[in-house]
Amino acid sequence: MLEYAFLMYKVTTYLLVGSELLLGIMGAGLVGRLLLPILSSLPDALLMNILTSCSRKG
Repeated sequence: MLEYAFLMYKVTTYLLVGSELLLGIMGAGLVGRLLLPILSSLPDALLMNILTSCSRKG
């Protein structure tokens, strides 16, 4: 459980830094409405896919 919390913390930190860079480069229009919601849901989607594939094997 601690590994999961640490990984989610690191992913969140990377997303925060990356989103601030994107907002600085491209502006808030496209990035704020389209890219940031997609990027913020990506770690959860990857985690669900990994957990689903692991549960099917075992």
